[in-house]
Amino acid sequence: CVLHGAVWKGRPLSARLARPKADPLARKRRQEDRGELPAGPAACVADVVTPLWAVPYEEQLERKRQECEQVLQKLASPEYQPLLHCPRTPGLGAHQSFLSPLQKVKRVVGVELSQEAVEDARVNALDNELSNVEFHCGRAEELVPALVSRLASQQLVAILDPPRAGLHSKVVLAVRRAENVRRLLYVSCNPRAAMGNFVDLCRAPSNRVKGTPFRPVKAVAVDLFPQTLHCEMLILFERVEYPNGAGALEPQKSLVQTPPAPPGDTPPEARVSPAS
Repeated sequence: CVLHGAVWKGRPLSARLARPKADPLARKRRQEDRGELPAGPAACVADVVTPLWAVPYEEQLERKRQECEQVLQKLASPEYQPLLHCPRTPGLGAHQSFLSPLQKVKRVVGVELSQEAVEDARVNALDNELSNVEFHCGRAEELVPALVSRLASQQLVAILDPPRAGLHSKVVLAVRRAENVRRLLYVSCNPRAAMGNFVDLCRAPSNRVKGTPFRPVKAVAVDLFPQTLHCEMLILFERVEYPNGAGALEPQKSLVQTPPAPPGDTPPEARVSPAS
Protein backbone atom coordinates (compact mmCIF):
# COMPACT_ATOMS: atom_id res chain seq x y z
CA CYS A 1 0.00 0.00 0.00
CA VAL A 2 1.40 3.42 -0.98
CA LEU A 3 0.07 5.18 2.14
CA HIS A 4 1.43 2.66 4.60
CA GLY A 5 4.42 4.21 6.37
CA ALA A 6 3.93 7.67 4.86
CA VAL A 7 4.18 10.65 7.18
CA TRP A 8 1.24 13.03 7.46
CA LYS A 9 1.46 16.08 9.74
CA GLY A 10 4.33 14.51 11.60
CA ARG A 11 2.53 11.20 12.16
CA PRO A 12 3.18 7.94 10.26
CA LEU A 13 0.18 6.39 8.56
CA SER A 14 -0.69 2.72 8.72
CA ALA A 15 -3.08 0.81 6.50
CA ARG A 16 -4.89 -2.39 7.39
CA LEU A 17 -6.98 -4.68 5.28
CA ALA A 18 -10.70 -4.33 5.96
CA ARG A 19 -12.66 -7.35 7.09
CA PRO A 20 -14.61 -8.84 4.23
CA LYS A 21 -18.37 -8.35 4.43
CA ALA A 22 -20.41 -11.44 5.07
CA ASP A 23 -22.23 -12.63 1.99
CA PRO A 24 -25.97 -12.35 2.78
CA LEU A 25 -26.71 -15.20 0.38
CA ALA A 26 -23.97 -17.53 1.63
CA ARG A 27 -26.29 -19.28 4.09
CA LYS A 28 -28.91 -19.77 1.43
CA ARG A 29 -26.33 -21.20 -0.97
CA ARG A 30 -25.08 -23.64 1.66
CA GLN A 31 -28.65 -24.79 2.32
CA GLU A 32 -29.22 -25.26 -1.41
CA ASP A 33 -25.97 -27.25 -1.71
CA ARG A 34 -27.14 -29.56 1.11
CA GLY A 35 -30.60 -29.81 -0.37
CA GLU A 36 -32.18 -27.85 2.46
CA LEU A 37 -34.63 -25.19 1.34
CA PRO A 38 -35.25 -22.20 3.61
CA ALA A 39 -38.68 -21.88 5.24
CA GLY A 40 -41.19 -20.05 3.10
CA PRO A 41 -43.48 -17.21 4.24
CA ALA A 42 -46.26 -19.63 5.19
CA ALA A 43 -43.99 -21.56 7.52
CA CYS A 44 -42.72 -18.35 9.11
CA VAL A 45 -46.29 -17.18 9.78
CA ALA A 46 -47.19 -20.58 11.21
CA ASP A 47 -44.24 -20.42 13.61
CA VAL A 48 -45.58 -17.15 15.03
CA VAL A 49 -49.35 -17.76 15.00
CA THR A 50 -49.37 -21.50 15.79
CA PRO A 51 -45.96 -22.27 17.33
CA LEU A 52 -46.92 -25.88 18.08
CA TRP A 53 -48.01 -26.76 14.54
CA ALA A 54 -45.15 -29.25 14.16
CA VAL A 55 -45.74 -30.89 17.57
CA PRO A 56 -47.99 -33.99 17.74
CA TYR A 57 -51.38 -33.13 19.17
CA GLU A 58 -51.10 -35.59 22.05
CA GLU A 59 -47.90 -33.86 23.12
CA GLN A 60 -49.64 -30.48 22.85
CA LEU A 61 -52.36 -31.69 25.23
CA GLU A 62 -49.77 -33.02 27.64
CA ARG A 63 -47.98 -29.66 27.75
CA LYS A 64 -51.21 -27.79 28.42
CA ARG A 65 -52.29 -30.32 31.03
CA GLN A 66 -49.05 -29.77 32.93
CA GLU A 67 -49.52 -26.00 32.68
CA CYS A 68 -53.01 -26.23 34.20
CA GLU A 69 -51.92 -28.65 36.91
CA GLN A 70 -49.19 -26.27 38.03
CA VAL A 71 -51.85 -23.59 38.57
CA LEU A 72 -54.18 -25.98 40.38
CA GLN A 73 -51.45 -27.16 42.72
CA LYS A 74 -51.38 -23.64 44.15
CA LEU A 75 -55.11 -23.92 44.87
CA ALA A 76 -55.01 -27.09 46.97
CA SER A 77 -55.32 -29.40 43.95
CA PRO A 78 -59.09 -29.66 43.32
CA GLU A 79 -60.57 -32.52 41.35
CA TYR A 80 -59.18 -32.25 37.84
CA GLN A 81 -60.59 -33.76 34.69
CA PRO A 82 -58.53 -34.62 31.60
CA LEU A 83 -57.96 -32.02 28.93
CA LEU A 84 -60.79 -31.86 26.42
CA HIS A 85 -60.67 -30.68 22.84
CA CYS A 86 -63.50 -28.43 21.71
CA PRO A 87 -63.27 -26.63 18.35
CA ARG A 88 -64.33 -23.01 18.40
CA THR A 89 -67.82 -22.34 17.07
CA PRO A 90 -68.91 -18.82 16.10
CA GLY A 91 -72.03 -17.35 17.68
CA LEU A 92 -72.53 -19.59 20.69
CA GLY A 93 -75.56 -17.50 21.64
CA ALA A 94 -77.38 -18.75 18.55
CA HIS A 95 -77.04 -22.46 19.39
CA GLN A 96 -79.95 -24.17 21.08
CA SER A 97 -77.53 -26.33 23.09
CA PHE A 98 -76.27 -23.16 24.78
CA LEU A 99 -79.62 -21.42 25.24
CA SER A 100 -81.71 -24.36 26.43
CA PRO A 101 -80.37 -24.30 30.04
CA LEU A 102 -81.48 -20.66 30.33
CA GLN A 103 -85.09 -21.81 30.18
CA LYS A 104 -84.65 -23.80 33.40
CA VAL A 105 -83.52 -20.94 35.63
CA LYS A 106 -85.56 -18.15 37.12
CA ARG A 107 -83.49 -15.26 35.85
CA VAL A 108 -80.27 -14.53 33.95
CA VAL A 109 -78.36 -11.24 34.14
CA GLY A 110 -75.47 -10.63 31.74
CA VAL A 111 -72.81 -7.90 31.68
CA GLU A 112 -70.79 -7.18 28.54
CA LEU A 113 -68.53 -4.31 27.49
CA SER A 114 -69.22 -4.53 23.74
CA GLN A 115 -72.47 -2.86 22.68
CA GLU A 116 -72.64 -5.01 19.52
CA ALA A 117 -72.41 -8.20 21.57
CA VAL A 118 -75.21 -7.01 23.88
CA GLU A 119 -77.44 -6.26 20.91
CA ASP A 120 -76.72 -9.70 19.42
CA ALA A 121 -77.54 -11.35 22.76
CA ARG A 122 -80.88 -9.53 22.96
CA VAL A 123 -81.75 -10.57 19.41
CA ASN A 124 -80.86 -14.19 20.20
CA ALA A 125 -83.03 -14.07 23.33
CA LEU A 126 -86.01 -12.81 21.30
CA ASP A 127 -85.46 -15.39 18.56
CA ASN A 128 -85.44 -18.17 21.17
CA GLU A 129 -88.42 -16.73 23.12
CA LEU A 130 -86.43 -16.17 26.32
CA SER A 131 -88.08 -13.64 28.60
CA ASN A 132 -86.05 -14.27 31.75
CA VAL A 133 -82.78 -12.73 30.55
CA GLU A 134 -81.45 -9.19 30.70
CA PHE A 135 -78.19 -7.74 29.46
CA HIS A 136 -76.26 -4.67 30.58
CA CYS A 137 -73.57 -2.90 28.59
CA GLY A 138 -70.64 -1.44 30.50
CA ARG A 139 -67.57 -2.24 32.54
CA ALA A 140 -67.98 -5.10 34.98
CA GLU A 141 -66.27 -3.22 37.81
CA GLU A 142 -68.90 -0.47 37.49
CA LEU A 143 -72.01 -2.64 37.09
CA VAL A 144 -71.45 -5.87 39.03
CA PRO A 145 -71.29 -4.39 42.59
CA ALA A 146 -74.64 -2.63 42.11
CA LEU A 147 -76.25 -5.70 40.50
CA VAL A 148 -75.08 -7.97 43.30
CA SER A 149 -76.50 -5.59 45.91
CA ARG A 150 -79.80 -5.38 44.06
CA LEU A 151 -80.10 -9.18 43.97
CA ALA A 152 -78.98 -9.70 47.56
CA SER A 153 -82.25 -11.44 48.52
CA GLN A 154 -81.87 -14.15 45.85
CA GLN A 155 -79.62 -17.18 45.66
CA LEU A 156 -77.17 -16.62 42.81
CA VAL A 157 -74.73 -18.65 40.73
CA ALA A 158 -72.02 -16.50 39.16
CA ILE A 159 -70.35 -17.28 35.83
CA LEU A 160 -67.26 -15.13 35.26
CA ASP A 161 -65.60 -15.08 31.85
CA PRO A 162 -63.09 -12.20 31.99
CA PRO A 163 -60.47 -11.08 29.46
CA ARG A 164 -57.04 -12.67 29.38
CA ALA A 165 -55.71 -10.39 32.13
CA GLY A 166 -58.41 -11.48 34.61
CA LEU A 167 -61.14 -9.68 36.55
CA HIS A 168 -60.95 -6.24 38.07
CA SER A 169 -60.43 -6.45 41.84
CA LYS A 170 -63.71 -4.57 42.45
CA VAL A 171 -65.65 -7.39 40.82
CA VAL A 172 -63.85 -10.10 42.79
CA LEU A 173 -64.38 -8.31 46.11
CA ALA A 174 -68.06 -7.63 45.35
CA VAL A 175 -68.70 -11.30 44.56
CA ARG A 176 -66.75 -12.36 47.61
CA ARG A 177 -68.89 -10.11 49.87
CA ALA A 178 -72.14 -11.39 48.36
CA GLU A 179 -72.95 -14.33 50.65
CA ASN A 180 -75.93 -15.24 48.46
CA VAL A 181 -73.47 -16.32 45.74
CA ARG A 182 -72.82 -19.88 46.86
CA ARG A 183 -71.31 -21.25 43.63
CA LEU A 184 -69.06 -19.59 41.06
CA LEU A 185 -67.78 -20.79 37.70
CA TYR A 186 -64.63 -19.00 36.52
CA VAL A 187 -63.70 -19.32 32.84
CA SER A 188 -60.05 -18.38 32.40
CA CYS A 189 -58.17 -18.15 29.11
CA ASN A 190 -54.90 -17.49 30.98
CA PRO A 191 -54.88 -19.29 34.35
CA ARG A 192 -51.50 -17.89 35.37
CA ALA A 193 -52.65 -14.31 34.82
CA ALA A 194 -55.87 -14.99 36.79
CA MET A 195 -54.03 -16.45 39.80
CA GLY A 196 -54.53 -13.19 41.71
CA ASN A 197 -58.32 -13.55 41.28
CA PHE A 198 -58.20 -17.15 42.49
CA VAL A 199 -56.24 -16.16 45.59
CA ASP A 200 -58.67 -13.34 46.47
CA LEU A 201 -61.61 -15.71 46.15
CA CYS A 202 -60.07 -18.33 48.43
CA ARG A 203 -57.97 -16.39 50.93
CA ALA A 204 -58.94 -15.90 54.56
CA PRO A 205 -61.04 -12.81 55.37
CA SER A 206 -59.15 -9.59 56.05
CA ASN A 207 -59.74 -5.85 56.20
CA ARG A 208 -59.64 -5.76 52.40
CA VAL A 209 -61.35 -9.06 51.56
CA LYS A 210 -64.72 -9.59 53.25
CA GLY A 211 -67.05 -12.56 53.22
CA THR A 212 -66.77 -16.32 53.52
CA PRO A 213 -64.02 -17.65 51.26
CA PHE A 214 -64.58 -19.93 48.29
CA ARG A 215 -62.78 -23.18 47.60
CA PRO A 216 -62.08 -24.84 44.24
CA VAL A 217 -63.90 -28.15 43.88
CA LYS A 218 -63.52 -29.02 40.20
CA ALA A 219 -61.52 -27.95 37.17
CA VAL A 220 -61.77 -28.77 33.47
CA ALA A 221 -59.33 -27.64 30.77
CA VAL A 222 -60.57 -27.16 27.20
CA ASP A 223 -58.26 -26.78 24.22
CA LEU A 224 -59.93 -24.07 22.13
CA PHE A 225 -56.68 -23.10 20.41
CA PRO A 226 -54.93 -26.18 19.00
CA GLN A 227 -51.29 -25.74 17.89
CA THR A 228 -50.89 -22.73 20.22
CA LEU A 229 -49.76 -22.32 23.83
CA HIS A 230 -53.19 -21.05 24.97
CA CYS A 231 -55.68 -23.15 26.89
CA GLU A 232 -59.06 -22.40 28.51
CA MET A 233 -59.67 -23.63 32.06
CA LEU A 234 -62.99 -23.74 33.89
CA ILE A 235 -62.85 -23.83 37.69
CA LEU A 236 -65.91 -24.38 39.88
CA PHE A 237 -65.73 -22.65 43.26
CA GLU A 238 -68.06 -23.21 46.21
CA ARG A 239 -68.36 -21.41 49.53
CA VAL A 240 -66.50 -22.94 52.43
CA GLU A 241 -68.94 -24.59 54.81
CA TYR A 242 -67.88 -24.17 58.43
CA PRO A 243 -68.86 -26.81 61.01
CA ASN A 244 -71.75 -26.03 63.36
CA GLY A 245 -72.65 -23.02 61.25
CA ALA A 246 -69.62 -21.03 62.41
CA GLY A 247 -68.96 -17.96 60.31
CA ALA A 248 -65.78 -17.09 58.50
CA LEU A 249 -64.94 -14.32 60.93
CA GLU A 250 -65.61 -16.28 64.07
CA PRO A 251 -62.48 -17.60 65.76
CA GLN A 252 -62.14 -21.35 65.72
CA LYS A 253 -62.04 -23.09 69.08
CA SER A 254 -58.70 -24.49 70.06
CA LEU A 255 -58.32 -28.21 69.52
CA VAL A 256 -55.86 -28.43 72.45
CA GLN A 257 -57.69 -29.17 75.68
CA THR A 258 -56.30 -28.28 79.10
CA PRO A 259 -55.68 -31.45 81.14
CA PRO A 260 -57.83 -31.72 84.29
CA ALA A 261 -56.20 -30.74 87.57
CA PRO A 262 -55.33 -33.53 90.02
CA PRO A 263 -57.93 -34.22 92.74
CA GLY A 264 -57.63 -31.90 95.70
CA ASP A 265 -55.49 -29.40 93.82
CA THR A 266 -57.07 -26.02 93.24
CA PRO A 267 -56.19 -24.26 89.99
CA PRO A 268 -53.95 -21.22 90.51
CA GLU A 269 -56.53 -18.79 89.17
CA ALA A 270 -59.13 -20.11 91.62
CA ARG A 271 -56.98 -19.69 94.73
CA VAL A 272 -57.86 -16.80 97.06
CA SER A 273 -55.15 -15.19 99.15
CA PRO A 274 -56.08 -14.87 102.86
CA ALA A 275 -56.72 -11.36 104.10
CA SER A 276 -53.94 -9.87 106.14
